[in-house]
Amino acid sequence: MKKTWVGYVALGVAAYLVFLAATLPVAHAYRVLAPKLAPLALYDVRGTLWSGAASAAVYRGVRLDSVQWKLKFLPLLRGRLQADLTFATNDGSPGSASVGRGLGGALYLDKVNARLPAAQIASLLPPSPMIVGGTLEVKLHELVLGVAGIEKIRGTVDWKGGTVLSPKPVSLGDFSVTFVDTGQGIEARVRDQGGPLEANGTLRLAQDGSYEFKGALATRNTASPELTQALQFIGRPGADGKIPISYTGRLRATGNQAPGLVKTTTMKGGAPQR
Repeated sequence: MKKTWVGYVALGVAAYLVFLAATLPVAHAYRVLAPKLAPLALYDVRGTLWSGAASAAVYRGVRLDSVQWKLKFLPLLRGRLQADLTFATNDGSPGSASVGRGLGGALYLDKVNARLPAAQIASLLPPSPMIVGGTLEVKLHELVLGVAGIEKIRGTVDWKGGTVLSPKPVSLGDFSVTFVDTGQGIEARVRDQGGPLEANGTLRLAQDGSYEFKGALATRNTASPELTQALQFIGRPGADGKIPISYTGRLRATGNQAPGLVKTTTMKGGAPQR
């Protein structure tokens, strides 16, 4: 009897929240919530909390246009605020995702399909003198961001037309990253798609936030002299003609970085050529 009573109370609370979200103008709510949502900024918001839209959403340099959302009812019964999103990227490509937030503060994303400029995503990473070009095609089945960083990720990210634009333009080719949840942590497998830069490696992210990347780089006949010269500064090829590389470090979330991005790192490669 007690469980039935608790169930009715939960259903009543959920129904009230749905009514509130369906009638509360999102413009009023955003004025109150904007400081807590920063650095996420919404522009020209309209509609209600339940079903609304914004002309643009910007998060640390990443911009999405024509954003629309609709909250889902059933996740509310499990203590999760969840919405289906549709949007357009800078080049007008359509995108979609399901985004949720749990009572513990974890951020959940699934069914993510987006095509984004690589330079925008690079703005989420620690500062680098390199400016990259090309497009990232993101297809994620699941992404969980907790307080400590990335807790789970499954899916693929393809880098199409990968280039370094600065300090010197260099064409790299196409690459694919596949994320797998091994049960012991996260594993990301990096592979090139036959361009001028031959690259392969595996990133392993443990549950305590420590990570290790091991891979190898080499150039193909289509590589430019600039790319060949750049690899000489990374290390010396082994017996197989490839330059071994290794990165180790720990992922940490800070107030001025996106959760889960690299703050400390150690790189090991072959001895640089002279």
